[in-house]
Amino acid sequence: MDHRSYCGNGHLWEGGDASLTTCPICGAPLYSRCARGHTFWVSGGACGLCRGVRAERWESFLGWIRTTPGFLTAATVLAVVLIADAGAMGYTVNGGGGGGTSPAGYAAPYIPSPTTPSSVPSAPVTPTTSPGSKSGTAGAGATGTGTAGKGTAGAGATGTGTTAPTQVPPPQGSPPAPMPASVVDAVASIPAHEFDSIGVSATPPVGGLHPLSNQLPLVVDGKPGVFFMGDEWCPFCAAERWALVAALSRFGTFSSLGSVTSSSKDIDPSTPSFSFDGSTYTSPYLSFESVELESTQTDSQGQYLLLQTPTPAEDQIVNAYETTALLGAGWTPGSVPFIDVGNDAIFAGSAFSPSLLAGQTAQQVAAGLTDTTLPATRSIVAAANVLAAEICRSTGQQPTSVCASPGVQAAGASVGG
Repeated sequence: MDHRSYCGNGHLWEGGDASLTTCPICGAPLYSRCARGHTFWVSGGACGLCRGVRAERWESFLGWIRTTPGFLTAATVLAVVLIADAGAMGYTVNGGGGGGTSPAGYAAPYIPSPTTPSSVPSAPVTPTTSPGSKSGTAGAGATGTGTAGKGTAGAGATGTGTTAPTQVPPPQGSPPAPMPASVVDAVASIPAHEFDSIGVSATPPVGGLHPLSNQLPLVVDGKPGVFFMGDEWCPFCAAERWALVAALSRFGTFSSLGSVTSSSKDIDPSTPSFSFDGSTYTSPYLSFESVELESTQTDSQGQYLLLQTPTPAEDQIVNAYETTALLGAGWTPGSVPFIDVGNDAIFAGSAFSPSLLAGQTAQQVAAGLTDTTLPATRSIVAAANVLAAEICRSTGQQPTSVCASPGVQAAGASVGG
């Protein structure tokens, strides 16, 4: 199986030699990504955060297809990807997504992208020999006798110096366009009576919830925390953000939400949604953190550009709870969307199918939120009630105007909350 690695000079290396640790082109150290998306130096043997090895299977398979002219059409590639790994990735169309126990969770078939990592950790630099003058000024580098600190790099007729390869930053996705205020206001102002009348009544039933017990609470900035991880290109993340924004807007206020559509080449193409990249959230009851891993934008090879990188604390959350032991054998760690509500509950996969939103604009979805007969509206509101019920567990049932409402109470009762 081929291994994909990168050097700091931007060279991409794909080859069967798994022991290779320096770039065959320029000699710089190679780095790669594990299946969780962490960057690590190949010389270390494995990821320092999760001990995962280089992601090989999907990167090599998809890269081979993309570079084989005329081998498969784009539609056939997508079908092969989804069918070949439907069980392992937790993808489902008829329920049980992610963990096999939820009535109708839809888990994203997340494929770790081979896009160049967003940051390059420090590592030993390959020494190079260069001639220098016999005299040097004070500064970094090596003198003619090889001791550091007395001359410029390579000073001395026969001296050697250490030259670091130029680190070329990987391409990054651009911030999303702002979501129109009318859309944000429509989601944030869904009437209380609409939440109460719908409760959890949606067809098919919303899913994705995995309650937790006996866990230390997730606390962020002194308040109960909610954490979201997703990708801008992911249609399942697109669907889930509508419910999450609706739920969190009952406890606080968003500003600077972005507007994105999911990939035009994935299932349910161009599903409209929010982006949390660059947004802020304020609430007297809880704190909200999010990571949008990859953009909807692609590089010249069609790979999604990196957008945000999880902090070590956020990685710790994912590594602790996004496990097959908790979510079931059909779920692959690293899949998105993923939500942790206060360490009281995990939401893995989207609560409803993004097909309910596909083909619409964000403005059309928002305008439909006043029509409780629409399947999309009922699914968004029902999923928001379930999220709110779990948030209320973390906030001590505050505020009572939300947590004691009939819709949230019905959601809590439906999941044993």
